[in-house]
Amino acid sequence: MHSLPWTASGFVPPVPVEWVFAAGAFVWFATWGWAALRARRGVVVRRTRLASLGVAAGIVVVCGFALAERLAGRHLDVLRYTASLTSDPEIGGERGPTAIIGEVVREIGRQGAWTRVRLDDGRDGWVETAALISLDTRDASQIAN
Repeated sequence: MHSLPWTASGFVPPVPVEWVFAAGAFVWFATWGWAALRARRGVVVRRTRLASLGVAAGIVVVCGFALAERLAGRHLDVLRYTASLTSDPEIGGERGPTAIIGEVVREIGRQGAWTRVRLDDGRDGWVETAALISLDTRDASQIAN
């Protein structure tokens, strides 16, 4: 597989999902601990500050779910070999752009033995499904082949 820029479909930040969720939980509990400590001392807690920190914790947790979704590899494939994309899902269809071996592609749809894919630079077309290795964690049995 080729190295991927951060804008690529297959890019996954090198941060474990557990760390992101732990950071969200830490911000959440720290926010409420801070509010409880201030309330116990009799200091007024500003709702805007409390809400801002709560929203920040929520955003971190949502980022964790987004990262988990990327790690699952839903609708992502890698090309087994260099192949030309075709305009129609049929043998002998008009040849289009070429996708190289190891390129990560996003599945847009399927029809029979063909899969419509979109490459990171916006090129799209049909390729035989046999030319793809799924990155979806639910399809892990393919990787052993």
